[in-house]
Amino acid sequence: MVANSLEPAKRLYHQRAASGASVVERVVRNHVAFSALHLHPFLVAALFPGAGWAWAAGWYVAAVLGVGLVVVLPLHLKRPAAMGLATLAVLVAAVPGGLGPEAIGWLGPVLVLKLVVAHAVPERAPAGRPDAGR
Repeated sequence: MVANSLEPAKRLYHQRAASGASVVERVVRNHVAFSALHLHPFLVAALFPGAGWAWAAGWYVAAVLGVGLVVVLPLHLKRPAAMGLATLAVLVAAVPGGLGPEAIGWLGPVLVLKLVVAHAVPERAPAGRPDAGR
């Protein structure tokens, strides 16, 4: 998660893929597709009893939809929207009796932080592109 929030990673993720770029390069630069590949909640649901498929689907959808929302917003709204969504994720995870097992309750908010806040929000507009990330 920390690596995704560093400026070099953000420069990589927010550059346009060159013509003739590989499928991997195009997916890495497509924020929603990149986020959709993060199937961690489903792996946790399969490995840990009590996590449940609804819990996994809820966090997966929250992360991917959060990224989808952030990438369509104007640059000046991306960071506040991402932080608002991350705050909501933390509040949902903190509900007593929560949506999943207590031992892995941290996974959903961390996934949202990684994908919505760290990955989907550009550090700054690339030179010559004031609308970066749109």
